[in-house]
Amino acid sequence: MQIFPAIFRITTLFLLLQKNDFVSSFAPHSSNRQSNINISTTDNRLAKVNDFHAEITNIRSASATHVGVDPDSAGKVNQDASFYFELDDGSNNPRYLCGAVLDGHGKKGHVLNEFLQWKLPSLLKSNLISETMDDDIENVLVRSFEDAHYEARMNETVPAARSGTTCACTVVDIKSGIIHAANVGDSRAIMVIETLDSLKKKVFALTTETTTKLDEERDRIENADGRIDGSGNVWYGPVGIAMTRALGDSVMMRAGVLATPVVTEFHLQKECAKFLEESANENFRIRIIIASDGIFDVMKNEEVNDFLGACIQRGCTLEEGCELLVEEARTRWQAGLSLEVRIDDATVVAFEFEYLHR
Repeated sequence: MQIFPAIFRITTLFLLLQKNDFVSSFAPHSSNRQSNINISTTDNRLAKVNDFHAEITNIRSASATHVGVDPDSAGKVNQDASFYFELDDGSNNPRYLCGAVLDGHGKKGHVLNEFLQWKLPSLLKSNLISETMDDDIENVLVRSFEDAHYEARMNETVPAARSGTTCACTVVDIKSGIIHAANVGDSRAIMVIETLDSLKKKVFALTTETTTKLDEERDRIENADGRIDGSGNVWYGPVGIAMTRALGDSVMMRAGVLATPVVTEFHLQKECAKFLEESANENFRIRIIIASDGIFDVMKNEEVNDFLGACIQRGCTLEEGCELLVEEARTRWQAGLSLEVRIDDATVVAFEFEYLHR
């Protein structure tokens, strides 16, 4: 990642001082939590929406991963990592739902991700709590990414110089119904809104891959000391990566690679309210899928959702659906060939919940 010479903040964390006031849960596997937190925002565009009130309920979370294949390297290790957790409001009600997928690169990207897999969620929880859950979530995400990157660089046991990782992360604020997505690199998060009768749905990306395909990203690299080859890869001397932002990759700082994520914001009620223009159905199912390019390189956004949704309709749990999804990606990489081919690591984190009219 090309990162300008920048001074990364060291944030003072107050987690230990306040842990008795908040309860957080870190789930390495699937979980089922019930929440009934009122969401009552107003969309002035439609009179019908002015009276639209909803609640998030029946939150389900799951993840799955599968190591890829490298014909030139026996015993390939999985360089992907992931995490997800719920952060309570102190009254046993989930306030935040957070998850991320990281896709390591370089010879020791997996070692970097072993560190970031616990450091980044720890910082996210601490920063959310220390801001009494009222801070700008964009700032929380930026601070957490930059601090995780800084601490990886400062830790002599973490190979953060020539190894790096992507990171796509989402935070659902259950109280406000606002979803934030932060991204460095080419992993991706998508969101699906569909009516409970499944007759109407919308699939769209929550994140944008940070590569030289974006004019502002390319301009930054070209104005720094980086070099862009014909395939869009970014180089600094003999070191090259396929993205313009990443965690780790500190040797790429002078080339303009940043650890600062691109953060986007989505208002769940406003997105759901668009359905009210054409449909009387006011109950929705929301699905958020975060995955590495080991999945999205061989499946389009709609295909990923349709495959996972079909698994659930057949009676699979969300966790079983995630397992089948990474297997499907692996099958598509193989493409029916009998010989051993390169298969990328595939990892997914998925959330599903209902957004019900009251």
